[in-house]
Order: sequence, then structure tokens, then C-alpha cells
Amino acid sequence: SGLSPYRFVLSNMLYIWDPESYAAQALAHRFPVVGGVSSAELHELEASHSKDRAYLVQSWIFQLTVSRTQVGGLPVPPPILSRTYQVLSDGYLGYMHAARIAHTPFPFPYVQLVTLLLHVFNFIAPLVISAFVGYHEDDDGAPAQRDAGGMVLIVVLSFFVSLGYQSLNQVARELEEPYGHGPNHLPLCQLQDEWNARLVHLLLPDSGKGVPDDPFIGAEAGALSTEQKQRRRNMFGTTAAALLSSSTIQTSVDEAAKKREGIMHQHQHLGHLQHHASTDSANGGGGAAAGGGGAAE
Repeated sequence: SGLSPYRFVLSNMLYIWDPESYAAQALAHRFPVVGGVSSAELHELEASHSKDRAYLVQSWIFQLTVSRTQVGGLPVPPPILSRTYQVLSDGYLGYMHAARIAHTPFPFPYVQLVTLLLHVFNFIAPLVISAFVGYHEDDDGAPAQRDAGGMVLIVVLSFFVSLGYQSLNQVARELEEPYGHGPNHLPLCQLQDEWNARLVHLLLPDSGKGVPDDPFIGAEAGALSTEQKQRRRNMFGTTAAALLSSSTIQTSVDEAAKKREGIMHQHQHLGHLQHHASTDSANGGGGAAAGGGGAAE
């Protein structure tokens, strides 16, 4: 499950020697429920044939929603109510993804093979490092010898190389099981507390009184009635629409004027080109006639 042997042994020792402390630790990491869990709900959860309690609670919410909608207890438009069902379904889908990560173990043969290769590596790595590091040859052709500095280098390299591969394996084991109470696990209890705080804030009687007024209806609009606020919003919307349409029309007029100026400029440019072409052709014809007269003479 990704639990290290050291932490596993400590948990079992705490459970055997001091079961009350172990139970207190389990209660401290329990998810709080807003309003608590009634005895009837607890009985239904324990008596359920399915172990999927999240699905059971979701079915309760669906049944209560349908019942209250039939008696008129939820005056909500149908599109918004359908979004509620979709959001609940998305939440249950996220729960299923999290449960799949927790319940699907890493392939056991792969784990055993990696563990075996790590032990072999820890045995062979110092031998290979000592075969290539720490030797020096004298100038007189004496056999290679190992000095004290070479021994220290062999020990340091062997330690850090083995430590690096073992650390990668331990990080992979921690990532395999992200749910727990360790320092590298997800803070699920903290996330649940933050979510419950949002729910409690929505349940407070004055949760909607602190909503600021619309800035488009004035800075001192607290004493205005709902009809007066809506009237000011309508006036602002009408003014904004008029300004937007006038600016759009003015922009369209400016663009049309620019296009018309561009077309006129192109026509003038073509006229100049045609004039130069006719002038050049006339000059060329007169020169040719003068040349023909000179040849006749």
C-alpha cells in the first residue's frame, strides 16, 4: 500500500501497546460531517450490503431532491436543478478515480523485481567503483596501489550512488499511496475542514446580507428598494447599449471613409500611370517619325 516498513511497525506497536491512543489518533483523522451523523443514518450505512457508502449517500440526496421537488419545496428552474444532478455525478466520478488509485496496487512482480535489483546493485556498485577508482601507478613501473584518499572516494561514491537509487524507490512508494496521515500524503482532513467551512457559511442566516451592491447603481444604494435598484440597472444598461451602438456605428463610418479614400487614391494613382504611359507612347511615336524623315532625306 506504499506504507514504509518502519511506519508499519510503529503503527502496529501503537495498536498493540496502547489501543486507546491508536483509537484517539483514528478519531482525530476522521472526516467531520456538518450536522453530525444521526443514529438512523449510521444504522443504514452499517446495514448496507454495499461497501460503497459514497454512492449510498448520493442516492439519499437524489431521493430527497426528487421528493422535495414534487411537493414544491425547491422553487428552482429545471435547468439549474439538472446542473445540480450533474455536479453530484461529477463529484462521485472524482471519488471513483481517487478510490481506483487507492484500491489498485502496483504490480507485485514488478515491485519484487525492482527490490531484488536494488539489493544486487547495492552489492555490486561498491565492487565496480573500487575496481576503477583509487589506484595510482608510480613512475618506476611499480604495481598500482591504492592510497587513503582513494579509499575515502570509493566509500563516498558507493554511499551516494546507492542512496540515490534507494531514494528514487522510496519516492515511488510514497507516490503509490497518496492517501494517509504521513507528512508526504495529501492533507485530506484539512481539505474537508475547508469545504465544511464553506458549507457552514452558506447556512448562516446573514450569509447573504454582506453581498455588496452593484457598482453601476451608485455608491450609496443601501437604502434603495429592489425596484429602484433594478430601475437604475436598466437605465445603465440602456445607456451602455446606446453608447456601444453609437461607437460601433461611428467606427463603421470611419472604416467606410477610410476605404473610400483608399479607393480614390488607387484611382488617382492609376490615372497618373495611364497619363505617363500615353505621354511616353506619344514621345516615342514622334521620335520614330523624325527618324523616318531623316532616313528619307
